Amino acid sequence: MTRHSGISIDDDGVTLVIAETTPGSGAGVVAFAPALLVLGPDGHAVAGRRARRLAAAGTGAAFADYTLRVGDPVPVLGSDGSSRPAADLVALTIACLLRDQPPRQGPDQHLTVAHPAGWG
Repeated sequence: MTRHSGISIDDDGVTLVIAETTPGSGAGVVAFAPALLVLGPDGHAVAGRRARRLAAAGTGAAFADYTLRVGDPVPVLGSDGSSRPAADLVALTIACLLRDQPPRQGPDQHLTVAHPAGWG
């Protein structure tokens, strides 16, 4: 059975929504996640709610407020002073959110990412 997944980056640039549909079983929202990414000292990336706990503990470099900065040539500064392009942070966040979803039957047939209209 195939699955179709979608990620929506809200116009506020703060929330990412993951939804999926499987033919014959309907559609549903799987998760809401804040646009927050923490890169650990070992390079491991954690996003969403799990990242909040790590950021509060001061573990790794926390990045926030980056989704509306895609296309901006100035990189986003992390809590440790490091910098990354906003587009890279969004891509890492999406990869983390997909990786951290509970396993389900069948691979994704399609993945769609919807972005704010302001991205152009």
